[in-house]
Amino acid sequence: MFEVGKDIKDLALIIDRVNQIKSDDFISRAVVLDTFEIDASKMKGKSDKQKDTQSGVNISRLSHYFKYRDSKYIEFEIPKSSGDMRLISAPDSFLKKILKALNDALAMAYDVSDHAHGFVCERSIRTNAELHTNKNYVLNVDIENFFPSVSYFKIKQVLISRLKWQESFAHVIAHFCCYKGVLPQGAPTSPMVTNLICLNMDQALAVFAKKYKQNFTRYADDITFSGYRPVYDKPFFGELNRIIKKEDFKLKYSKTRIQSKNKRQEVTGVVVNDKLNVNRQYVRNLRAMIHHYKNGKKMSDNTENVIRGKLEFLKMIKGKERVYKNLMNRFKNE
Repeated sequence: MFEVGKDIKDLALIIDRVNQIKSDDFISRAVVLDTFEIDASKMKGKSDKQKDTQSGVNISRLSHYFKYRDSKYIEFEIPKSSGDMRLISAPDSFLKKILKALNDALAMAYDVSDHAHGFVCERSIRTNAELHTNKNYVLNVDIENFFPSVSYFKIKQVLISRLKWQESFAHVIAHFCCYKGVLPQGAPTSPMVTNLICLNMDQALAVFAKKYKQNFTRYADDITFSGYRPVYDKPFFGELNRIIKKEDFKLKYSKTRIQSKNKRQEVTGVVVNDKLNVNRQYVRNLRAMIHHYKNGKKMSDNTENVIRGKLEFLKMIKGKERVYKNLMNRFKNE
């Protein structure tokens, strides 16, 4: 068992430091790294019941949340594009605030793999797809139960071995990142934590891809290879599977797709055959949605936000070209 009081105070100071940096519009890796080496004795003489940090984090409340963290989540389901349902575990507003600050601190202070494109500053679905344009073959594979496959013990191990944290502090942070002992899909920290967890796997997959003369990227649980030769045979998948299993993950073979040049090639929803594009059905559906919305058809309350999001995605992939401008004008003016 650990005496976690000091580590809770350390976390409060980290949250304070991150919020100070963000409010000053100044981000310094050295400042945040120094915060992770923080000395909780600076807190000496202050009451746990007062708001101990400038960020307004009440240490007593933070301790309560650490003890009862699993009760601070709500669960709900949303539909996947496949028609299945995805379980979301979302923290309440206070815990979400804490996890957002912790996530910002991790993102400021620690590097992730060059091959990881999901939830990384200045990388996106677009950058993930760009490396796979105009290739003869594209392979998509998916990791099964990606977030729930990452346990408290795995997170703690990485925080100690890779980030060189003290065991007691790693214990507190790993528990704060988990819900029911695993990474929840719906917490702000989960994507960044998986990128830290997957660093060794990404490096191994990069070496593996080079051996087969393939490009390789990973966007969360979506792994993509592309190249000019059809190398995706039994030895290829056998070696790929060994790399994935070594990191305690498992491939979801039902979502494995090999796409050749003479058919539509997609990477995380982006068409990559010759250049980055969206598929025609996406544009048709968006055009119809805008038409129905502007003509007063009864639709869900968040339809306007959905349309704006779809237009932003179209702009991100294709830029401000004719199709985007036409749809945007319809949305604004019809």
